[in-house]
Amino acid sequence: MDNAPWVDVLDNHIPTSVADTLNTQTNTDTHVPTHTAETADITTHTTTADTTIEDADLTRYLNLVSHMETACLPLVEATQTVNSLASNLQQHLADQWKPVARQLIKMHPIACSGQQAAQQFAHIKKAEQWLKKCEALIRQECFDVIKTQVLDVWNTLAVDSNVAITDVQLGAKKVDMHATVDGAHNTALGVMSQGELHALALSLFIPRVKLKGTPFGFVMLDDPVQAMDPVKVDSLAQVLNELAKTHQVVVFTHDDRLSASVRNMRIPCTMISVTRRANSCVDMKRYTDPVRAAIADARAVLLTGGIPDHVARRVIPGLCRQAIESACLESGRRKLLASGMNAEECEHVLQGAVKLLPRIALALYGDADKGNDVYRTLQNKYGGWAVNIVKECNSTTHSGISEGSDVKSFIRHCEALADHMLALT
Repeated sequence: MDNAPWVDVLDNHIPTSVADTLNTQTNTDTHVPTHTAETADITTHTTTADTTIEDADLTRYLNLVSHMETACLPLVEATQTVNSLASNLQQHLADQWKPVARQLIKMHPIACSGQQAAQQFAHIKKAEQWLKKCEALIRQECFDVIKTQVLDVWNTLAVDSNVAITDVQLGAKKVDMHATVDGAHNTALGVMSQGELHALALSLFIPRVKLKGTPFGFVMLDDPVQAMDPVKVDSLAQVLNELAKTHQVVVFTHDDRLSASVRNMRIPCTMISVTRRANSCVDMKRYTDPVRAAIADARAVLLTGGIPDHVARRVIPGLCRQAIESACLESGRRKLLASGMNAEECEHVLQGAVKLLPRIALALYGDADKGNDVYRTLQNKYGGWAVNIVKECNSTTHSGISEGSDVKSFIRHCEALADHMLALT
């Protein structure tokens, strides 16, 4: 092991002669007489014969005393130097340790708190697990209400669909849906049509809107009937009618099928036509059903200046016939659906009735093949004027209203007949 600093100092400060002398004196076998209690004091009894110390011995003692005095001074100086170096080293170590000591002092309360908290960690962990279980139960209870409504909306919209949603579960990050395709468990999204996907999205969206505590009292839907077949459009009208009992429902669409379904089911609503004109000017007006729109167009043609009279007489019969046919189709659709016919079959029947009399027969009887009975029924129910108006619509649609005929009266009677057709149940 290396010598400490103060050992080197001692070696450097004790003179060589002194060290040698100390070693010599130490190693010399010096005889020092032993004094007993009866030995007399040297200074006071030197003349006594029995205690007389020889001059050689006294000289040796005096030299030893002198030598010790001479040798101790360098030793004292070396000891003081070592003491100073030791003090400096001690101060240096203290200066290095103080910052660490301060940090330890600050960390000590934290460490004590940590040790105390560690004892409670197990209890906290158990409490956390309990809270998570409670959270999952509460979320599931809230979602059970939504799940029931999701299935109800889907079953309403997915008429004649081969995809059935059997269960809806709330996962960690998403909603998990269990579906069957033709009775077999499968991934429903992979086989759904675009219309069915829209129906599924609405099934998930509408129940969330109806949750209690929702701050919004209205729902806005953008063209929800995209890619839907007629059956789903009618079903959507039913779903929106139910939702409208608790919320204001606003629907934007370019498709007239939803408005037609709403009219056929006589669902109360307000329809607004929005037209974007040049320079982004937006024109908004109350939307009327096809019957009112056709009659309004006929009157506009009659009253608008600048249109030649023969042109007006040629155009107006077609508009009036369109109003009557629209009324008949709407009433005929209601009759067919009420008889138990599904929407797809109903649309097929309506598309097959392309002439005026079969369409009136649909409104009157729900049967397009009874066109031969139309005139007799009109005569009995409304009078001869109704029969004449139907005949005039058939004859003037291609030839126009003859000169001298009252165009205003013709429009008025066509409107009356259309109203009677709409009123049929």
